[in-house]
Amino acid sequence: FKYKGGRDSLAVSVSGLNVKEQRKIIRRVTQTLDFRVEMSSIRIREVVVTPRVVERRQDTISYNVASFRSLADHSIGDVLQKMPGIEVSGDGGIRYNGKPIRKFYVEGLDMFEGRYGLATQNIRAEDIAQVEVLEHHQPVHALEELSLPEEAALNLRLKPAAKGIWGATLRMGGGYAPALWNAEATGMFFTRRFQTMNVYKSNNAGYDLSKEMTSHYREREHLQPLSAVHAPGSPDTDRRRFLDNSPHLLSANAISRLGEERTLTAGAYYFHDRQDAHGKSTSTYYRPGSEPLVIGEDTWVGQRMEHAGTTLNFESNRDNSYLRNRFTFDGRWDRDKGEVRGGAEDVGQEFDCTSLAFCNDLRATWKVGNFVFDFVSESDYGQMPSSYQVTPMLFPEIFEETGRGATGVVQHVDENFFHTGNSLESSYKSGKWQFEVKVAADVELGRLKTALLPLGQGVVAALDKSNDLREWQTDYFVAPGICLDAGKGGTWWFDCTLGHRYWKTEDGLRGDTGTGAHFYAAPSVRVNWKLGRNLSLDAGAAYDERAGGLHDLYQGFVMTDYRVISNRGGDMPETRAQRYNLSLSYGNILRSLFASVHALYHRFRNNLIYSVDYEGVLSRMRSVRLPNCSDGLNVGGSVSKYLGRAHSTLRLSGLYSRSWNEVMRESRLVKASMEHVRVEAGCNVRFSPTVLWDYGIAFHRSGNQLEGMDGLKPIDRMEQRGTLSIVICRKAVVSWSGEHYYNGSISEGSRNMFFMDAKAELRCKRMVYSMEARNLLGEGDFYTARYDDAMGHVYTCSLRKPSVMFTIGFNL
Repeated sequence: FKYKGGRDSLAVSVSGLNVKEQRKIIRRVTQTLDFRVEMSSIRIREVVVTPRVVERRQDTISYNVASFRSLADHSIGDVLQKMPGIEVSGDGGIRYNGKPIRKFYVEGLDMFEGRYGLATQNIRAEDIAQVEVLEHHQPVHALEELSLPEEAALNLRLKPAAKGIWGATLRMGGGYAPALWNAEATGMFFTRRFQTMNVYKSNNAGYDLSKEMTSHYREREHLQPLSAVHAPGSPDTDRRRFLDNSPHLLSANAISRLGEERTLTAGAYYFHDRQDAHGKSTSTYYRPGSEPLVIGEDTWVGQRMEHAGTTLNFESNRDNSYLRNRFTFDGRWDRDKGEVRGGAEDVGQEFDCTSLAFCNDLRATWKVGNFVFDFVSESDYGQMPSSYQVTPMLFPEIFEETGRGATGVVQHVDENFFHTGNSLESSYKSGKWQFEVKVAADVELGRLKTALLPLGQGVVAALDKSNDLREWQTDYFVAPGICLDAGKGGTWWFDCTLGHRYWKTEDGLRGDTGTGAHFYAAPSVRVNWKLGRNLSLDAGAAYDERAGGLHDLYQGFVMTDYRVISNRGGDMPETRAQRYNLSLSYGNILRSLFASVHALYHRFRNNLIYSVDYEGVLSRMRSVRLPNCSDGLNVGGSVSKYLGRAHSTLRLSGLYSRSWNEVMRESRLVKASMEHVRVEAGCNVRFSPTVLWDYGIAFHRSGNQLEGMDGLKPIDRMEQRGTLSIVICRKAVVSWSGEHYYNGSISEGSRNMFFMDAKAELRCKRMVYSMEARNLLGEGDFYTARYDDAMGHVYTCSLRKPSVMFTIGFNL
């Protein structure tokens, strides 16, 4: 050590961790000084570091899972419902501040391709350290400087102990009333470079596994069958109360990083389910100038479903370029049977349908100087043959001589389609201005063949009861756009699509050919404004023109329900749509307060209207060329707040919607309107580390008004749900759950329904023992009433019996 000061003596000391401190006073002369150190323990004061419950870093909001999790929570989905600003819907979809999330990641990788219910329902809450919300998330790196979407993404951060090791969960359960079983096996492995999750589940206890297979990303719709078995309505209660099913779910998913920018994702799934349902219903069809038509039905249906699919996705995401190719196959096989009692004789139903769809999506994005080019190509092919059989013959008059003596009627449908859409968009940014031009071409080809036949010997399909329809649709358009960064958090977008749409149809049975072509313009404007650090505004207006498809053009009869026959008349439906939206989002991290308000208004102008004519309990639907309008208004909002000292989350939301349209009944045009009000409130309260309380209440009011009809009273409904959990020790939890439902329009049966469940759980190292008792207040029927267009429905559904289930689980 060198010392250049003026002091005549110095103090030299030596110390260290577990080294006893020594101190010597020396003269200011050059010398050698030796210390012989002695070991000695040091007492350090205890320091407790408490992480923030919610924390923001630029556009990333992090939730500390430990602050929300309790011993009663199993999967990360249980914890997500307690976090302010995050909502989980009944089908497993996740919304942040009122808007659906754009992407779902685990450690930055999107393995589930939209089916993230597999993750939220099967990843253990104790393995997650943080839940991150990535606001205005742009998954394509090459577009980050050009556009930031409104939607957010969600990312799960694992604890270090959960990374790089295989985790497995095994559960086996059995019970009674009737004989019950539950089996689960889950294996998962997560690292930054490779992830996989494999799941098998099966039960007959009323658990709905289909929501784990639901894709929550925006995907194109495939073919929907024209016919379906008439089934009982679903009541407004938890599906576990009434669902009589026997599902088997098998899913395998994996994703691997091929370098820092490239990933390869593969997934396959198989879902089999058998569902039996029984219920009674009374449907009231309001008719102008006539007495309402009242139809009572006692319906049983058994549905058999098989659903399988695969996904293969390659993605290269670099700062200057992006490439993705995604191939999917989706197949579904339905075999349904049903019986309806209530008329002069019982009606039997059988339905067989096979649906196959192949899709390939290609996207390439690259930067060249200040220009960005984005090419997208989407291609789909699908086919769907189906058969719907009804006995006895309910429409003998439409078959004339061939229908006499027939034992029933069968509807055959064979449909296939091909669609390809290709677009190239060029963007250029200079200062605060961004200019875009998009050119695109969409082509759609389809064929629909149907035959409505009486069951019997020697039947021949009549031309007016069959269809052989081909359709071509082409849409070419150019869409210039401009974006302005107005500063201080304000951004404006404007674009206008200028296109030409052409369609052609050929009816092979009737020799008819229809064509149509027109130019159109579809402008839109949108503004995003940061009104402060925590408050943002989004507003927009858009105009669009749409055309129908094969399901809107057939002229021959098609039986869509056991008592509904329709024909469209061959006219192409066209809709001109106006939409206006306004939303405000507020998120204060320091106060753990989130709120959102939105308003939507639309107006549709249609060239066709569909008329319904009644013949006893049978209905005929046909299209009528008559211009008409329909309007809709939707206003809602939500607020959620976390109280740190009370370890509680409070929620409040509301929705008001109203629609105005015209309906045609028995060739008479009637003005109709529907109104709905919903108010919900809930809380997750932790009275102490051992006493937890979850509660929710919802009020609904729906009304229907028809021109010339008086006395349609609004329907009031209320729901309450509560769960009290007591943590006896760190290894044992006991909980009681209760539900209450009220429907003020029920005239037969009870307007109030009560349910009660109980559950006890014991954890011993890696073993978990649980016993669950459901529907302790007994079985019965659940009554529901609601309005639908110019119809009112009151129906009952048979509930499951009281049951007890014992389950043993093993976590590895």
